[in-house]
Order: sequence, then C-alpha cells, then structure tokens
Amino acid sequence: MGFWSGVAFAVLIIVVTAVMGWWRWEQGWRQLEAQVPARETLSSKPQLKVPPDVMQRRNTHQVAPDYPEAARRAGVQGTVLLDAVVSVEDAVTQLNVINGPEALSPAAIDAVRWWRYEPYIVNGERATVETTISLKFRLPN
Repeated sequence: MGFWSGVAFAVLIIVVTAVMGWWRWEQGWRQLEAQVPARETLSSKPQLKVPPDVMQRRNTHQVAPDYPEAARRAGVQGTVLLDAVVSVEDAVTQLNVINGPEALSPAAIDAVRWWRYEPYIVNGERATVETTISLKFRLPN
C-alpha cells in the first residue's frame, strides 16, 4: 500500500466516521424534540379576545414601524389594522392583516412581531389571547 493510498484510506475513514456521528446526533436531536411540546402548541389557540385598549395598557415593549420608502415616495398614508395572538410567553405569535394599505402592511407586521406584553392572567394562569392592533402611518406635512 503506497503513501497516497494510505492517506486516501484514512480520509475515507474520517469522512465515514463524521457522517455516522452526524447521523446519530441528528437522530438523538429528533428524539429530544419529539419529547418536548413546541412552545406555540402549549397554548397557541387564543383563550379569549381582549379589547385593544386593554392590551395597549399591557404593552411593555413597542417597536415603531419603519415607513417603507416606496410608500413614502408614493404618498401612501393610512392605518393598518392587525389581528394578533399574544402567547403565554408574552410575545406576538400570529399576525393577520384585517385592513389597511397593502404598501404599509409588511412594515406594520415587521414592527409588531417585536412587541411584548405583560402576562394576561385568567383563573391564575397565563393565557394566550387575541386582540386587534392599529398602527397609523402619516407623512409629515
């Protein structure tokens, strides 16, 4: 067996060992994930609908939307109305546009994804809730 064939054999052994190790790690990871319920499935369906003014008072972190440059140049203004689900972890997990200019909706969704809320408590337990969020986009005069 020559030098290069020995090197090739060693490289082949290393590659096969790495692939088998990765495969075993992947299988173990999948087993672990199967044992733990997903965060959103713990209580992803809203337990109740909460009025917007109540949830606004519970807002602890709010990110202002960036005005889309194309909408700014086109003079698009308006209010984007979103249906939002706030999880037991106090984060916005689902957003759907109810109404508003199409050019502004993606910016509204991008901002609201980062909002956080105080826990909403029902019967002593944190609850997943649904609410409506309104974002106004106005151009300066």
